Order: sequence, then C-alpha cells, then structure tokens
Amino acid sequence: MIVGCGIDTEEVNRFDKHLADIEKSGFVKLVFTKREIENFGRNYRTFIPVGFCCKEAVFKAIGDSWTTSPVHWQDIELLFSSGSLDNYEIKISGHTKKIFNDLNNPEIVPEFDITTDNVTFHVILINE
Repeated sequence: MIVGCGIDTEEVNRFDKHLADIEKSGFVKLVFTKREIENFGRNYRTFIPVGFCCKEAVFKAIGDSWTTSPVHWQDIELLFSSGSLDNYEIKISGHTKKIFNDLNNPEIVPEFDITTDNVTFHVILINE
C-alpha cells in the first residue's frame, strides 16, 4: 500500500551561487551532512541539486516540512556509491525517522532524472 508520495523539481543553475565556496556556504551546511558533502566528491553541480530534490521529495512524501515541524534537512541523507548517480541510498534519522516509525517504516522507492538544466526526484513510500 502506498503511504506517501512526493516529487520535487529544481533548476540546476539555482544552486550555482552556493557552489563557489562549499565550505563557507550556509545553505550547504544547513541542508547536507558532512558525510554527504564528502560523498559528493567534487561533482557538486550535479549532486547538490539532486540531494536537495531528494530531501524535498521525502518531506512531501511524509506530509511534513522543515518550516513547520521538527524535521531537519540533515535527517535525510542521500549517499552515492562510488560517485555514481546509478547507485545510491537514502538514510533517514532524527525526527524524520520517528515519522517513518509512525508510518510502520515504509520502503522508500526513489527515482530521479537529471538533465543539463533540471533535476526531478520522486519518492514513493510503500508498506507491504
């Protein structure tokens, strides 16, 4: 049974202003964990928009927002294996994990598409 569905689309160049100095970017420090930033390697122009869209899609799938509840951006981590866009996992922690527990720990079924200009990420939450 589907218990949640979320989608987010962003323009890739919207993030360019945050990429000049990753280590000083307040936006990057707010949204991404140190582990994510290290995991992204140097390919920030691709991974930062994808990671942001992933987090937004998860927030929408659980019906919550970082602006109106205790969920936090860093409760959701998007980690890529070997720097490849084809192999990744989403890790949930903090208050977002509590929401997942209340939903009986649904399986996260993610999918995304990235072009030169845009990224779209959708998440479906499924319980057996």
